[in-house]
Amino acid sequence: MGETSRRGSWSRPHRRPGDTGFGCRAGVADALGAHRLRPGLGAADTDREIPIALSLRPHDEAGLDQFVASVSDPRSPDYRHFLSSADYTARFAPLQSDVDTAKAYLEKQGLRVAGVSANRQVIDAVGTVGQVEAAFGTRLGDYSDSAGAHFYARESAPSVPSSLAGIVRTVAGLTNRPVAHRLRPAPAARAAVTPPSSSAPPTA
Repeated sequence: MGETSRRGSWSRPHRRPGDTGFGCRAGVADALGAHRLRPGLGAADTDREIPIALSLRPHDEAGLDQFVASVSDPRSPDYRHFLSSADYTARFAPLQSDVDTAKAYLEKQGLRVAGVSANRQVIDAVGTVGQVEAAFGTRLGDYSDSAGAHFYARESAPSVPSSLAGIVRTVAGLTNRPVAHRLRPAPAARAAVTPPSSSAPPTA
């Protein structure tokens, strides 16, 4: 599931209606980024259930950045000394307390937590459009693309309470718009050739 502010960084906390109990809110990134959408078809059905995913920040982002730099530096003693999944989880994964805080927020907003990844990095949840809008301080609208396909997307940059700003990195699922990928030409097929062996017996 990345979703910070439209410029890709945390925005200055600001007041939004309905923030009782949470104080200020901070921007959080999403996959839609700064893309502009054509005029919409109206508000999305608030009773429709949609899946979302929260990506949590590593508990030691500075340490992780330093490790990534050193493991990629031929001059470093850590060069190409990669971590196993278990080592990464032990050293850099979000803390269980951060997972619990994020889960509690989602559940308080009425969303149903569907699962947490093994490395505690991603929380999957399901909720109605109305619950998701309230949780992330935005509105979802219905749109259609140039081919006539319908999709929903958020109408303003999402946010979370400032108490979660240091925990949540991105939120995915605020749009189900298909993402186009440019295909690269496949390399020309090559026939497998077995070089002749000097030890092979001659054939008649």
